Amino acid sequence: MTMRGASRCASASASCFQQYNLFTHLSALQNLMIAPTRVFGIDRAQAEDTTRALLAKGRLEDEAHAYPDELFGGQQQRVVIARALTMQPEVILFDEVTSALDPQTVGEVLNVIGELVDEGLTCVLVTHEMRFAEEISDRVCTPKAA
Repeated sequence: MTMRGASRCASASASCFQQYNLFTHLSALQNLMIAPTRVFGIDRAQAEDTTRALLAKGRLEDEAHAYPDELFGGQQQRVVIARALTMQPEVILFDEVTSALDPQTVGEVLNVIGELVDEGLTCVLVTHEMRFAEEISDRVCTPKAA
């Protein structure tokens, strides 16, 4: 792969991991606005409108001014998903995004991912939630037993 190809691949994808990696000194809204304003140079007002819509998509509109330590795990994970969406990716990799969540918040996060798939976004999941993976996937791959 050429450097240009690698750069294109990186800019067309986003990742969400087990660890939230949110900036603790920034609110949910501020965490989402970093890439649009600093990477893409989007006007702050336009970026705020877009990020508020993404927070609403994750059912977090009331949490825009909350800091990460004021959010539950599932809420933080949905902020991470919204942050990934600010990059307007063609593909999102979800690496065990529900592994540290309680059963209720697992469902909330999976609902958001399911809605993204329904909207046509390509999602690659590494997960133990096999029933969910089978319901939303075109293809499921599992490792061979060791």
